[in-house]
Amino acid sequence: MLLIGLGNPGPEYEKTLHNVGFEVTKKMAAFLEITFRKRCFRLYRQAQKKEKNNYIKIIQPLTYMNNSGLIFKETSLFVLSRTEKEVVIVCDNMDLDPGMIRIKRRGKPSTHKGLRSIESEIGDLDYIIVYVGIGRPLAGVTVVDHVLSKTTNENKELIKMGEQKAFQAVLDLYQGKTLEEVQFEFNGKKKN
Repeated sequence: MLLIGLGNPGPEYEKTLHNVGFEVTKKMAAFLEITFRKRCFRLYRQAQKKEKNNYIKIIQPLTYMNNSGLIFKETSLFVLSRTEKEVVIVCDNMDLDPGMIRIKRRGKPSTHKGLRSIESEIGDLDYIIVYVGIGRPLAGVTVVDHVLSKTTNENKELIKMGEQKAFQAVLDLYQGKTLEEVQFEFNGKKKN
């Protein structure tokens, strides 16, 4: 599996709503007891593990959200994206309430700028998207200010719940559940 969590690098973006993809990939790496490393001249951090017949490479792009697709300029990652049986991308979604997730196979072109950047680099590659709900901005708050805001006390637990559900969905896919089984389990669920 190639797992890509979208977000923005740097301490100023930690725990922002736009970085839920990074948070989910951190949970996955911690569960598998692997560490992220950045190799020279790479546009991403990676953690990887091979177990019996299972392999996972976890990627966090360091290109900032709107340029996430630039990681595929590296030939080996581009080739890997085409040879892995599953490519899974985790990112935020404003159309879902905090605490909700949605899992789907890539369909029509995305309005999410990180996904659009990836689509522009990898063309028709088939992949799974795990969306983590962050809710819509409040009246008077711009989309940019919303996605780059830190979680508030009001939504912190719901955001954590969404990240945990997304982690569990990715783990289930990694451990061999089908996309349909995972969708049935998680899509549309708001509370445990």
